[in-house]
Amino acid sequence: MKKKFDKKVLFYIVFFTWAFFGLKPNVNAHDLKIRLEDLNPAFAEYVKSIKNGEKTKDRDKNFCGMIPNTIELKKDYSLDDNDNVVYEQKNKSSLPSKYISDLTPIRNQGSYGSCWACAMASVVEGSFLKMFGDLMEISVPNMIYHLNYGASLNNKYSSDAEEGGLFSLATAYFASGRGAVLAEDDVYYDNMFNKSNPEHWSVKKRQFLDTNLISLNYPACYLRDVKFIPDPKIYNDRTREIHRNKIKRAIMKFGGVVSSFLYDPEYISEDEKDYCNLEDFGWFGPNHAIKIIGWDDNYSRTNFNDRPKNNGAFIVQNSWGEDWGDNGIFYMSYEDVYAGNNSVAVTDIDDFKEKYSFHKIYQDDYFGMVVSASTETNELFLGKIFNLRCQRENLTDVGLFIADSEVSCEFYLADLDSENKISGLGEVIGEKYFEFPGYYTVALNNIKELSKKDNNGKFAIIVKMKSESDGEIKLPLEIKSWVTATSQAVGYKDENFVNINGKWEDIFDVVKDDTGWNLFEVTNLNIKAFTEIVER
Repeated sequence: MKKKFDKKVLFYIVFFTWAFFGLKPNVNAHDLKIRLEDLNPAFAEYVKSIKNGEKTKDRDKNFCGMIPNTIELKKDYSLDDNDNVVYEQKNKSSLPSKYISDLTPIRNQGSYGSCWACAMASVVEGSFLKMFGDLMEISVPNMIYHLNYGASLNNKYSSDAEEGGLFSLATAYFASGRGAVLAEDDVYYDNMFNKSNPEHWSVKKRQFLDTNLISLNYPACYLRDVKFIPDPKIYNDRTREIHRNKIKRAIMKFGGVVSSFLYDPEYISEDEKDYCNLEDFGWFGPNHAIKIIGWDDNYSRTNFNDRPKNNGAFIVQNSWGEDWGDNGIFYMSYEDVYAGNNSVAVTDIDDFKEKYSFHKIYQDDYFGMVVSASTETNELFLGKIFNLRCQRENLTDVGLFIADSEVSCEFYLADLDSENKISGLGEVIGEKYFEFPGYYTVALNNIKELSKKDNNGKFAIIVKMKSESDGEIKLPLEIKSWVTATSQAVGYKDENFVNINGKWEDIFDVVKDDTGWNLFEVTNLNIKAFTEIVER
């Protein structure tokens, strides 16, 4: 009797412990879903409007060109977050009341919806200038070309990126090593979108991807880290100030940030120098990308047509030419509903001429992080298998996209079995903590030599992702989709694996579109490997 009673007591202890603490049962990898509720609501409404045959309202003679992000990137900057409060109080004195970064070339996108590409190029130029003291001009047409006609060696974008895009696409262009290309070195364009012979470019592209990059001196620089600064989950005076101060520090340190807002000529001053919109347009949201280059805390509220309660404004560089605004610059009130929305900073960049630590990029995710899948767990393992090209190479860096804030990662060179499948974690080769989502290149603690004599010429990178906030960790993915300019993305089985509950499973078998709209088809994990050639 005593033995049976003990078992019953143990059962109830376990049951009530589970119920009290809200512990979730184990999650299998086959439960992974891309759910409608996980998408950015603005993107969901954008897709809905396309399905209903609605057209975006023309708001100005200039095209804008921002497509809503697929992923809603938000962070809790709430008042009861003591770390944020202490941090802001400690660092607020380091922020001057007025600041403006050095200017980079003012672009004119004309009638094309290429604001996202112009803004991203300008931020890269500002970051490079801040870090190296040299002013360069990046070819925006080169970026547009790649995101229309040359996404990878074996696929092409089918939609027209000239008519609109988003920052994640621009980030994918830079992360893949296809840019940045200097305007003076871009011999394939006579003007903004006058394309040259695609066959000529494809030869150059194959040469670029398959040979020593340093010998080509191309591209001009490589973006190692691109940080996405999340918007506040809850907007109030305090959270807006915390978010605004993070943007300010990024501007001071990195020369500017990409951002977006909703442009409507109703809210611009007559001289086109001041802008403030106090009306929340809901899902329609931001439609234009710009570069924030500074701020003025004392800029008078009386300058704006739609008058805010307080003084203060961001100083913004636009892409409508020097004849617009104040030589291409305007002021946006801090209280504009969308001020600082979708901000992105380039936080680490390599000068290609002075420092480039790798010769090859192993990658399949030329479209970057398109969506993230729900996992219902705070920890997961990702595995990516590659085919080694040379006889011997040194693995030096790993590149990856992160879809969440406060994520810790460990990196492993995986063990492979005789069938070239992942059989174990292998050796730890690096680790890093990421405060914000974005694209990051991680220099490994241990450089490992790879040989074609091992594992039939294959090698695999494993990334262990863990949420340090104990929230759900999202699985970042490249996706084939007609609504994200990635309809020709290509992926193959037996190359991309996920492990949530002790079993490695192919993402083709376990990640499913649960939106109800058949929007997405999984292609690749967002993992890259960087190597130095030892023996060809």
